[in-house]
Amino acid sequence: MNSYKAPAWRTKLVCGASVTAMLLAGSAAWAQDGDGSSDQILVTGTRIKSADLTAPSPLQTVNAEFIEDQGVINLQDALQYNPSFGNPGESRTSSNGDVTNAGAATVNLRNLGADRTLVLVDGRRMVAGVPGTAQVDLTMVPTDFIDRVEVLTGGASAVYGSDAVAGVVNLIYKNNFEGLILNAQGGVSQEGDDISRKFSVTAGHNFADGAGNFMLNATYSKQGIVRAGARGFSNDDYYSAGLLTNPRDSSLLFERALNRSTVHPRGTVSVGGVSYTFDENGNPVVWDINNQETRFNRNEFGSDRAIASPVDRLTFATRASYEVDEKLTLILDGNYGKVSSLSIYEPHPLIANSNIIGVGANINVENWLTNPADGTTVLVRNPFIPDLIYNNATDTNNDGLRDIGFSKRMVEFGNRSTDIDRELFRIALGAEGNLTDNWSYDLYYTYGRTSLSGRMGGLYIQSNLLNSFTAGTDYFDFDGDGNTSEAICVDNTARRQYGCAPADVFGVGRMSQEAIDYVSGAATQESTQTMQVVSGNISGSLFELPAGPVQLAAGLEYREEKSAHLFDPLSNKHQNGYVQQNNTVGSFDVKEAYAEINIPVLEGRPMFESLSLRGAARISDYSTVGAFWAYNGGVEWRPVPDLRIRGVYAHAVRAPNIGELYRAASAGITAIVDPCNGISTSDTSAVAQNCLADPGVAANAAANGGTVTLIQSDFQGVPQIDTPNPNIREETATTWTLGAVYSPEALSGFVFTVDYYNIQLDDAITSANTITILNKCYREGIQEFCDAITRRTQPSVPYSAGSVEQIVTGLVNSGGSWAKGLDFTANYSMDVVGGTASIGMSYTRILEQGIIPLQGEPVNNLGGEVGYPNNKGFVTVGYDTGPFSLTATGTYIGKTYLDDIWIESNFGTNVNMDDFKVSPIFYTDLQLKYTVADTYDLYVGVNNLFDTAPPPIWSGLPGGTSSYDQIGRRFYFGVRATF
Repeated sequence: MNSYKAPAWRTKLVCGASVTAMLLAGSAAWAQDGDGSSDQILVTGTRIKSADLTAPSPLQTVNAEFIEDQGVINLQDALQYNPSFGNPGESRTSSNGDVTNAGAATVNLRNLGADRTLVLVDGRRMVAGVPGTAQVDLTMVPTDFIDRVEVLTGGASAVYGSDAVAGVVNLIYKNNFEGLILNAQGGVSQEGDDISRKFSVTAGHNFADGAGNFMLNATYSKQGIVRAGARGFSNDDYYSAGLLTNPRDSSLLFERALNRSTVHPRGTVSVGGVSYTFDENGNPVVWDINNQETRFNRNEFGSDRAIASPVDRLTFATRASYEVDEKLTLILDGNYGKVSSLSIYEPHPLIANSNIIGVGANINVENWLTNPADGTTVLVRNPFIPDLIYNNATDTNNDGLRDIGFSKRMVEFGNRSTDIDRELFRIALGAEGNLTDNWSYDLYYTYGRTSLSGRMGGLYIQSNLLNSFTAGTDYFDFDGDGNTSEAICVDNTARRQYGCAPADVFGVGRMSQEAIDYVSGAATQESTQTMQVVSGNISGSLFELPAGPVQLAAGLEYREEKSAHLFDPLSNKHQNGYVQQNNTVGSFDVKEAYAEINIPVLEGRPMFESLSLRGAARISDYSTVGAFWAYNGGVEWRPVPDLRIRGVYAHAVRAPNIGELYRAASAGITAIVDPCNGISTSDTSAVAQNCLADPGVAANAAANGGTVTLIQSDFQGVPQIDTPNPNIREETATTWTLGAVYSPEALSGFVFTVDYYNIQLDDAITSANTITILNKCYREGIQEFCDAITRRTQPSVPYSAGSVEQIVTGLVNSGGSWAKGLDFTANYSMDVVGGTASIGMSYTRILEQGIIPLQGEPVNNLGGEVGYPNNKGFVTVGYDTGPFSLTATGTYIGKTYLDDIWIESNFGTNVNMDDFKVSPIFYTDLQLKYTVADTYDLYVGVNNLFDTAPPPIWSGLPGGTSSYDQIGRRFYFGVRATF
């Protein structure tokens, strides 16, 4: 018999904690304080075990029924309904193209960063899934093994240690489950993609007359790819039309226009003031670079890029417990997960005169060929170069040899695709029991290991590409075939010892297989991350006061983390045509001690049904940044039985992680907002004068009628050097929460909460962003920042004169960030017409959110901007008649605006803000379920019922669409059997 499954429409409120924010559609009846249980348990946010202790900070809970009612496969998708979560750092749709974290799933409370949200399993740390960080990959968590997820808002470092700055997400597994649950689910989008399937089994069995219990879950799931070319908003290289007008037109920002890539599969070259491409025979054809129809559509080619990565996942989870006696219960928890994901980008853009993504120099059209037999040298011409190009080529680098700037989309190598395999192993061994009637203890040891193996294909070996491009005729007939006009690699060593084959890249399909094999390459990576924790805790009552016992928890903890993230030698040296990837290897250990106390002050008095004080302190001694304190204090006041008021002040701390402490300098590519774009020679402002002082910018203006005119590649393909900072230090946060829980006895089934949160983060660890560096240079004229910027002095296909050639950024302790807001929740259920109706809502209102990019700099307000909506919420309505149940969930994302700094940089301050407004979005999800013989649940559902598309935030505009659904309407169906 199954002793776990709760009755329909019932959700247990653990120990009266104020867990009302996640209104669980279709299962939203909450038990209130004092549900009759006398067991001492832990509530997230405290380590004091008690039968009636409530959470000191705002606590929100989602249980297994809610996860089932949404038909989600990945736990992240269920948590993202909660408006307190911001944009996930990693997800299927946000990390596409990421060479490390494709397909991973993390959470980000209050939009303060995934590193500032601590994810626990049953109150214990879990090894990170993203190398060098503390971010837990939720794809490794089997959703069917979860009993509930408790989300604590506000700093909790005093209770749980570092990383709990924005809050804690505590994944609580099923416990003492007996029975068998089988689940099979499939799904597909209305476009026929995003094909998903899931099969899981959860089994539990009691033994030794109920003293022991063993549980097991095995889950296999697969989520299919969604291609950009299959959606109308992403099937072409769309760009904001207002940014392509001259001058820019803010009223057209949300209108789309084509702005395809100038890096074409046929190859492009500019000589004699004329741009050329090549036909199928390698002949030059005059090319109008401004004709969008002849440019390259990155979202359409071949099997094109993905907007949602495919993910295959196999997970196992187990839990066993055995009660020897009341003084000793032995516990074993284990997890294993293996996740494979694939990320796809269009073929590689080769730009021969770019030091970051190309071969480092122009292509010579003639070279010196040496006969190693006698040292004779002769000037030979690259036979692949057409006469027209050869005759118009010039010597641009003064080495006596004519050369050309060249770009080409390397379709011969296929798409750039990243295969990532991640594997997790975790085991926790514990013992707990009663020391006396008033005191209990728990001891545990946890070991976790995450490994990652990845390969990105579709790249090239830079040295081989240089050798293959440096071609000439076989003047000395080295192969003895009598043909002295055939193409060979000029470098004798590369040709004779390493099999260099010359590359004909002028046109499509002209490169020989030998050349492809010689040139093509890949970027590979291997990483491991381990964590070991040893912890001991005691909890009990010190003495009795008139209002109740003074309760204490205290403990010691030792934690050690190691991480090694290693890339191939070519990636280390930036020789594979992609971004530079340097190895990160490091470790730290930390010794911690904490104590927490609860003092009941008053009970049973007029206007003081109860009043208690809370406090906790923790000292942490890191091997890297030394020792520091975290602490908190709070109060809970119940003036009448129906109302509880709580408030907490906390000083939270986050130590820098391994990736922040030990990473090396690396080179990559970024997108920028260039304040010099669009300025004119008649402009007398400081920005214009600072920009025009650069020779390249001045040359650009002169060539474009007095106005600086940049193109897509100037903004989107900008090389970035990210430098380390070994002096980085911990960041601290001051958090306040104040709220109330109202649950009137006269209206059974109704709960309302309101909470205010205020999180002030000092010395936030971040990389100085490119917008700050560019603005500090050109708007404020600070030379230190100008030194970090290098601009081109002349055009270099496909880049314009005056465009940014390189920008240097670095890791810093910033001036801080903050978030302030209000959370509202309500929940009500009642019997209606032979069934049970349930309605619930959760709403977050951001009052302020912002960041100070560098210490001493002005505030950058984020609240209300794209990705940081001031208003966000969801509502759920359910109706259950017994065998039938219907659940409807609506998600609301309020109106937002484009980034204010971006607006000022591009349009000044005298603007119509309606031109920069993104309209609100509302999504509707439905599920219908039918239960047969109390054993089989047959269910069908639809997500994004009205196929609401993401807002028109086209390329070039800040913020992007990662906050919104990218996939569209999709259906799922399944069966769940419970025995």
